[in-house]
Amino acid sequence: MKQGNKEPRISWEIEEYNHREKGPDWFWALGVIAIASAAIAVIFHDTLFAIFIILAAIVLGFYAARRPEIIEISISDEGVRIKNFFYSFEKIKGFSIDEHDLGNHLIIETSRIVAPVISIALPYTIDPESLRQLLLTRLTEKNFKEQLTHRVMEHLGF
Repeated sequence: MKQGNKEPRISWEIEEYNHREKGPDWFWALGVIAIASAAIAVIFHDTLFAIFIILAAIVLGFYAARRPEIIEISISDEGVRIKNFFYSFEKIKGFSIDEHDLGNHLIIETSRIVAPVISIALPYTIDPESLRQLLLTRLTEKNFKEQLTHRVMEHLGF
């Protein structure tokens, strides 16, 4: 692979997350659960926790109603670009391709201190084996699996 080529070798666009439309019943259930939980917290004299529950429910409601953003992913000879963030191959410790019935994911481990593992959904048009061969020219393959919490959140539509 030639060094210094910033032109993408492979690129794709994908939604930030799989959005599921949530009807009024979903938001009513969120509100009832939040108010009941906050009431229980107040009964146990934990007002601060009750406030936290209500604020968390409000934020969750706004996040649930938000439409996903289209994110552009590209891999060049120098690294991986995710939206506006560039990760050079020197700052990536390894990668894995998690092939799953619900969809394939490219998982990269970066040298970042906060949230070092990044999971990127792969569209069905990207051949996992071709992507693996491209990344093996610069990175070490590791045995990562997509985190359970991430799968649960995807299943719930977040």
